[in-house]
Amino acid sequence: MKRRAHFSCSLVIVQKKYGQKDIILIMEGVIPAQDYQYLFDAGAVAVFGPGTKISEAAITILKVLLEE
Repeated sequence: MKRRAHFSCSLVIVQKKYGQKDIILIMEGVIPAQDYQYLFDAGAVAVFGPGTKISEAAITILKVLLEE
């Protein structure tokens, strides 16, 4: 687990502490596949790694936004 995973967990902790429910955590970048579940468990609603098609990411993000 790299700094990115720890950083995202810190964001989720701050969100919960201050009751921020309008912030959606979406992660992208060179993230090892073994870290994906950790990020989801930490509060990420989507994780995009290398090779993700922009159209697929856009559709996923739109679905998340429409659910909120």
